[in-house]
Amino acid sequence: MTVTQFTNGMLQSNVFLIVSQGEAVLIDAGVPTETILNALEEAHATLKYIILTHSHVDHIWYADDLRKALPDVLLCVHEAESEAIKDRMDNLSYFLGQPIELKPADRLLTEGDTLTFGEVTLTILHTPGHSEGGISIAVEGHLFTGDTLFKGAWGRTDFVGGSNRKLLASIQRLLDTSNGNTIVHAGHGVDSTVAEERATNPYKGFLSHGIHNSDTE
Repeated sequence: MTVTQFTNGMLQSNVFLIVSQGEAVLIDAGVPTETILNALEEAHATLKYIILTHSHVDHIWYADDLRKALPDVLLCVHEAESEAIKDRMDNLSYFLGQPIELKPADRLLTEGDTLTFGEVTLTILHTPGHSEGGISIAVEGHLFTGDTLFKGAWGRTDFVGGSNRKLLASIQRLLDTSNGNTIVHAGHGVDSTVAEERATNPYKGFLSHGIHNSDTE
């Protein structure tokens, strides 16, 4: 299994191409379609799934373009984000002056769902907080966290569906249940590890002040 990162799209969001035995999965779709098509050709791989970690514009921008170029690919998103990808207000594209409304997803995801490609199986983890249907994706020592968890930081909670309480709980869950050697691939910024985030991420300071027990969203 190989993981390739691209960061040349809108708002410097990260996109990850995972390849195993001639099949591939794309996590988020914020870089130009040509970039992904060229990478697939170089890897001699067929794209099976596009998985959106959440519905915000910088992570979904090229999803429909890719589906036009690759009509057999399946677009997957958590069920709580199914309407937002089609809504220019909820996906924030309207506010950037470039409104987009994606076509409906091909598969709606929930906690614990698995997707198999090549010789590997990935697992969907529902990690709300940045958005209601935010997900993280675990596969063979790698954890793709979207805008839930960054190196030394975490995602904003002031958009539709955001919640400080839920986000901090999601981070706690990811770090408590993952192996310390697991590589963390975030939706923005550079890679980290679970062990590094356990030791240095300041989220624990917020938890210690009781935010995780608050009803305040």
